[in-house]
Amino acid sequence: MRRDAHRSPHQGHWHAGAGGKQDAAAAGSRRARLTGALALVSLTVAGLVAPTTAAGAAVALPRQAGTDRLSAWTACGKGLECATLPVPLDYAHPGKGTIDLAVIRRLAADPARRLGSLVYLEGGPGVSGVDSIRTYPELFDKAVRDRFDIVGFDQRGVGASGPVHCLTDQQKASELSGSAVVPHRAAGAGAGAGAGAGAGRLAGGSYSGSSPAVSSGIAGSAHGSSPAPATGAPAGEAPARESEVLAGFDETAASDRLAARGCERLSAALLPYLSTEFAARDLEVLRAALGDDRLTAYGGSYGTELGATYAQLFPTRIRALVLDAVVDPRLSANDPFAETRLQALGFEAAFNAFLASCASDSNCGFGHGDPGGAYDRLIARLAKHPIQVEGKDADKTRSVDDSTAITAVLQLLYSEEQWPILAAALQLADDYNDGSVLQALADQGSGRRPDGTYDNSFDANTAINCADQTYPTDLAVFRRFVRDLSRDAPRFGASLALGGMTCAFWPVRSADRYTGPFRAEGSPPILLIGTTGDPATPYAEARSLAGQLANAVLLTWRSYTHGAYEGPSTCVHDAVNRYLIDLVTPKPGTVCA
Repeated sequence: MRRDAHRSPHQGHWHAGAGGKQDAAAAGSRRARLTGALALVSLTVAGLVAPTTAAGAAVALPRQAGTDRLSAWTACGKGLECATLPVPLDYAHPGKGTIDLAVIRRLAADPARRLGSLVYLEGGPGVSGVDSIRTYPELFDKAVRDRFDIVGFDQRGVGASGPVHCLTDQQKASELSGSAVVPHRAAGAGAGAGAGAGAGRLAGGSYSGSSPAVSSGIAGSAHGSSPAPATGAPAGEAPARESEVLAGFDETAASDRLAARGCERLSAALLPYLSTEFAARDLEVLRAALGDDRLTAYGGSYGTELGATYAQLFPTRIRALVLDAVVDPRLSANDPFAETRLQALGFEAAFNAFLASCASDSNCGFGHGDPGGAYDRLIARLAKHPIQVEGKDADKTRSVDDSTAITAVLQLLYSEEQWPILAAALQLADDYNDGSVLQALADQGSGRRPDGTYDNSFDANTAINCADQTYPTDLAVFRRFVRDLSRDAPRFGASLALGGMTCAFWPVRSADRYTGPFRAEGSPPILLIGTTGDPATPYAEARSLAGQLANAVLLTWRSYTHGAYEGPSTCVHDAVNRYLIDLVTPKPGTVCA
């Protein structure tokens, strides 16, 4: 499973302990996939349409007029310029029309020393890259902002770029509130602005949330070392969450079927053309339209899958490419259940680390010395007796159940810097029956705005996932997966196991999608960054892609955080900045503390 619903990027930030920089993007998330022979098409530098060789290298065909030029740049905010870029709906059949991509840029602060454009590849999929550039002027360090125009765009189907629609706001309010929503694997680890005053009141800055040393996977195999399964139900007894998910299986299937049919009803003409391969070809058109001879780009989470796909299709068009919080596109394409298992184990391990940190710190108020037991009891209680959202402006018609709480917990596990907020949110719910913080965070996970409307991130996330990945149509397979995964990851496995089930009902086939190999022969060195305790894109995926690429360097950071460059490590920042500016990679095997 990639990411099942929206985790809004950059929803504010909060820092535990010393150090830290503004979070650049949020979680999730994070794929070029699917088996089967494909007649691949591609673009040349000028936006030409081309089939590919068996290895995926681009071959030129005649260009389609009018699909490689940006509109005039216009001011669209302080220091910002916006434009649109028409790209072919279907590169193999240019006569089918175009999609206008929304593009934004912040010009280099030192134009005399400008090196070119740095394109930001947002995560999700489904998160707006335009919004990220607009909202976070310090997405990159000053040394980088001085030398590059920072460029973002909305991937096709996302935000302002031909947005796909699947459910109405009323349907989302009903359907997304009834099950745990897995946050997008977006390009960073920001805490939610919606965490609210309650979290700050209880955290008080005293519980630092410091984690134990993280080393799992560094010395492991190509797929890393799996964390030991967490303790849960007694031997021979199904975890409570597994039983609940299986009891509601038919209702979940009906909801997923509704979403798939809604996508077809509202966006049928767009659905075949939303794969990551199409987005990679759009990126090549954007590179040429920006006037850069070669691409300089940073991708986080799902953006790494987009970047890896681009690298395979256009390896000689790369100047510098950073892939941070790495998705293994081959695994995602061909075995999404295996990827989901890695992610479930990652969240379980991160949560266990949080519990150990909380239990060892007297300033952590949740659980009063037994946070693990308190959490399990709280989830069981919320399943039977949901609690209200407190506060003078609270919507009393909404309640917080176990699914809402799990969505919020997953949201906050994207960064160990958010552990104090996690402790405070759980303490409010457990000690005071106040679900306000949990509800606010869960709303971010589903893309719900304060006025009750929703952005299209859930729709885009669903449509791009189903364009890229293959899932079985036999629902019995999903039932078995719930049982298997809940035993390996008893707290989160059952909630994550059904993440791809909407794709079992998917009504269309993707016109083109790339599933491997991912060698990028002929590329310059590509910098990969893997975080050893990353729950959303586990370290094993970074190790795997590093082994697949012909010319890659893997930089490792020890932390329970999704996305390294958005974290406080000076070692990581210095390495990324030097690579982007001077094209110097860190030494192989470098590990940042």
